[in-house]
Order: sequence, then structure tokens, then C-alpha cells
Amino acid sequence: MKKLLLTGIIIMLSIQIFGLEIIAAGNKIQIELADLEKMEQITLETHLVKDGQPKDDKWQGIDLVSLLEKNEVTKYDQIKFYSQDNYMVRLNHEQILQHKPIIALNRNGDKLTADKIRLVVPEMRDMFWIRGIATLETESAFELKFSHNIMFAEKYLASKDMHKLEPFKDAKGFTFAELISESLPMDQKYYVIGRDGVAHWFDYQNYLAQAVLIENDGKFDMKSVQMPAGMWIDNIAIIVVGAKAIVFQNQFEQISQVMELLQKAEYPQNITIRSATGSTKISVETPFADSKWNNIPKIIW
Repeated sequence: MKKLLLTGIIIMLSIQIFGLEIIAAGNKIQIELADLEKMEQITLETHLVKDGQPKDDKWQGIDLVSLLEKNEVTKYDQIKFYSQDNYMVRLNHEQILQHKPIIALNRNGDKLTADKIRLVVPEMRDMFWIRGIATLETESAFELKFSHNIMFAEKYLASKDMHKLEPFKDAKGFTFAELISESLPMDQKYYVIGRDGVAHWFDYQNYLAQAVLIENDGKFDMKSVQMPAGMWIDNIAIIVVGAKAIVFQNQFEQISQVMELLQKAEYPQNITIRSATGSTKISVETPFADSKWNNIPKIIW
């Protein structure tokens, strides 16, 4: 099971014109940018493919783990990074140790200004390479739980009328609130997954209260004026909160693919599907095109 652990320590790291501030366990350490540049720098070469084009860069910066250890920030399970424009990513302790991120101060020999200083995470998507770091914070507990109850989004949305979604031009669809209001608890932390595996934990009030689901050839893209465009999720596939999940059935051929995207190896081979007329057992390999799936709003196990 994919799990995000918690910690009780809160730290914040803000890179401003004047430098870097670390707040840990009530202690504050202020490091001016000039002093940050005097710290030991490591060189990192990265290769990405973006929009079909290869992109090679040479970075110089400060090893994140070493910086945290130097300031006695060693006991953490997950760190949340905010940028100055409210972009947010999370890395857990295992990812940080495995990928060895740096806070880059130079790119291809050019010094980065304070608003361009960024986290570089080798071998992870560039969506995690947050630019203009404003805050680094360990946070309280939440985890991806075993989803015993899965509902299909299309079944809930079929009874609603699509409408224009301001301020997105020529966009039609539904608000995020319309989808979850009858099926999931409000004001929670939601794990939202795209069909390509891009995923984020979102706080409802900070990111999803104004989110919309824009129809795109029978599927839906999630956007919100509360978050930078880099956090929008195309072809939204699964929304998880607590032990419940909403699945966009059009994104999959069978329920086993949902389990693979959730990385739930312990799911059974047979599940119970419920309709208005009763319930029955069905294999997880049964294609959604099979008539057994007709008029099924949810599944349980």
C-alpha cells in the first residue's frame, strides 16, 4: 500500500532576497543568500524530455539532506514545498534520501535570482522541481488508506447538467464541489490522480474549493484558479479521501487497472458490485464493456 507518513515537527524554509530562514522545533536559523552561496556546492547534471524535446542541464547547489542535517532537522517523514506563487509539491523521507535533491543556485553556469532558485530532484518528473521556493514544511498525519468503497464519477454526473465554467474560456463541465457533495466528505485532504500517474494531495480550502472539472472529449481535466497551472491534472482518473474513492470509469478498461494506479497489490481478485436490484460477485479482470457493469454506481469489498 502506498502510504504517506506524518511527523509532528514543523519546519519552514523561505528563500527571499535576504536569504534563507529555517524554523524547526521552535528554533529559527536565518541564512543570508550570500552565506548560502558560500556553502559547499555540488554539481548535478540532468536530462529531461519536455514536450518531446530533450533538455540537458548542469546545476550547482546545496544538497538538501546536508542542509537539513547541518541545521539539526533530521527527524521528518514528509516535507511540503511551497513556491512564492503557491505551487506545492511533497516529497517523503524515502524519496529525499533516494533522489538526493539539491537547492539549485546556478543553472548552466548562470547564477539564479532569488525568485528562480529551485529544488532539483533527479529521476523524478519536473513537476517536483519547484521554482522560487518560499516554504518547506513537515506536516501532520494523513495517508492513502485502503479504499473499501469505490463510486463511479460518470454515474453521479449523469444526473447533472454541464455548464460554463468561469473564468476558463469556452470551458464546460462541473465544479469539483458538485462531484463530491453527495458522495465524499467536504473540507478534507484529497489525493487526486491523473491517468498518467501525476498525483497530488490537495487541501480543499487552499486548492479545491474553486476547482472545476472541464469536459474534454468525454473525459475531464481538473483546473483551479487557486493553484498554478503546473498543478492542474489532465485526464483526472481517481479521487481518494479516507477509505472512499471516486473513479472516472472512462479512463480504464477494467477495475484491475484502477488498483494498479492506486498501487494496491492486496486487492482481491473478485469484488462485489451493487446496483438498484441487488449485488453480485465479479472478477476484477471483467472489462467495463461487459454488460455486467451496466447501471453499477459503486463497488465494495
